[in-house]
Amino acid sequence: MNVFPNPSDGRLNLVFPEGFEGGYLVRDLQGREIHKSGIISGSGPFEADLQELRSGVYFIQAVDEVTGKAYSAKFLIK
Repeated sequence: MNVFPNPSDGRLNLVFPEGFEGGYLVRDLQGREIHKSGIISGSGPFEADLQELRSGVYFIQAVDEVTGKAYSAKFLIK
């Protein structure tokens, strides 16, 4: 999974491996769930609108519902 731009103004582009089918969630540094997506299909890029987030470091986690493979990345909201 690629996440860009990083740092971001809150509009984050997500690119998944070909054939991805699943969802993603965003957590803060304390592990609290901040944002959760519905199911998305394909490699993208998909735009995650996270402009409501305050400046800081966050983690994005995604799981492919077909393969069970998990992806994660850290990103910064400026």
